[in-house]
Amino acid sequence: MVSLEACMEDDAHGIHEMEADTWDAAEIAAGNDFAEHFMARLSKRDREILELRTQGFKYGEIGEKLGYKNPSGVIKRMQAITQTFLKYEIEQQ
Repeated sequence: MVSLEACMEDDAHGIHEMEADTWDAAEIAAGNDFAEHFMARLSKRDREILELRTQGFKYGEIGEKLGYKNPSGVIKRMQAITQTFLKYEIEQQ
């Protein structure tokens, strides 16, 4: 299993660039459903942060775009997003 944060920290391969071993339509639909329901749990600001992170922006760049004084606020939000993701993942098992 690959963690959400590990995918985002890998500048060479973002989470959206990961290739599936097989292209099963049911698995893809289930994955999309999982992602949509997870994203619905996040605040608008957290969704913005996560989207920018998956686009490859670094914490400081995200902070600048969203008006944070320093990257620590973005880092804290990413930690909270990760915790929300882990909790959601456990609930879905």
